[in-house]
Amino acid sequence: MTSLKILLALFLLNILPLSCSSATPSMSKPSPYWTSPPDLSAEAVPFPVGAELSLKEALQRARAHSPRLRAAQAQLQAQSERTGVSGRLADPEFSIRLEDSPFPSSGLGGDTLTGIRQPFSISGQQGKQLAVATARLHTLQLRHDRLAMELEGEIRGLFATALTLQRARTIQSNLVEIAHAMDVLMHARVAAGDGVLADLTKTTDLLVRRKAQQQEMLQNHELAKMALFSKIGVSETPRLQEKLGDVLQLPDLRNLLDQIQALPIVAEAQAQAQVARLTAILAESKRIPTVNLELFYRQKDEGSNALDAGILFALPLSGRTAAEHQAAKAEADAAAHQGRLRQQEALVELKRRHATLARALEEVNRYQSKLIPSGNLRRTTIEAKLQVGDVSLAEVLPIREEAALLELAHLDAWHQLMSAWAELSRIMNTVESNSRG
Repeated sequence: MTSLKILLALFLLNILPLSCSSATPSMSKPSPYWTSPPDLSAEAVPFPVGAELSLKEALQRARAHSPRLRAAQAQLQAQSERTGVSGRLADPEFSIRLEDSPFPSSGLGGDTLTGIRQPFSISGQQGKQLAVATARLHTLQLRHDRLAMELEGEIRGLFATALTLQRARTIQSNLVEIAHAMDVLMHARVAAGDGVLADLTKTTDLLVRRKAQQQEMLQNHELAKMALFSKIGVSETPRLQEKLGDVLQLPDLRNLLDQIQALPIVAEAQAQAQVARLTAILAESKRIPTVNLELFYRQKDEGSNALDAGILFALPLSGRTAAEHQAAKAEADAAAHQGRLRQQEALVELKRRHATLARALEEVNRYQSKLIPSGNLRRTTIEAKLQVGDVSLAEVLPIREEAALLELAHLDAWHQLMSAWAELSRIMNTVESNSRG
């Protein structure tokens, strides 16, 4: 038995350094994507009663609540576990058996063999497996980042829509009040003989339309809030913090195009192409069969000891490994073409979004620099005339209505701008983070 212990100790001493050295590359240069397992049990805290919901808090709650992000985090955690053990030698097999035992026999008899079998790759498969696993971990991290940025753009758009309708409700209420005042005045004029019934039907119809528009806007606002709150996991209906933004500048398109490879969808496609390329390299290494080393201690029936050793490997006669290598090369080529396609599509989409943002910004500037000041001047002038009795209320109400409609159009332009900004802001955030890095 002493010889058996010495034999096993020597064999294990030869195995363990190889097993440890195969995992060394991943520990010597830690990957930036090698993160600790995410906390999947975290839930958003209840929203404080009476508090306003800011865009920043909405984004934080959306990231914590999103099932898609949490699923991506779970996949990332699973791949992180696999990568941690990838590249190691296969587990050795321990065996104890009885050979050359007579049957039937009154006693045990025969030779007792105790030993282990250890597979070895002579083509460097362990290192290639580690490279593939690390590349897959990188791909899943990029996918998680892409989903997070897509979610941010969606929340920004939903927040802008809900906030725009929240402001528009007040303006629409003013329009209803103006239409009601115009209808009352027209009723008085008709009763006094100063108006005709046709004019009365116009003001009455206008009041009906304004009330219908108000009801439609209320419903749209509730739907917009429901869409936003369901995305961020808030069951209450808090008021949104009224801050759409003060100064917005058009980003530099050339700078964005120079950073096209930093876009999550492009980076993810390129990472997938890298995984496919490394998988093809791994498939090529598998064309060299794995060698199995056997080492057994034999205790013979008559009491003498012996040592058995053997080498086993598969004969690649079926052509399966060669076919798998060719298939992996074809998949790598397909992934590379797919990556270039994603980059071309991203270029077109980036230019389209930039043009949309430019038009929306131009429209908002037109309202702020020309239309709104002109409308305010007309309203201020006629309100002043009303105060001194130069005009009647019937002449003032259409100007008030015009000003309210102008504010609604201005809000709609703001909504278009914020929606376009939401689509482009996540791309800008990516470029800014890469510039800082």
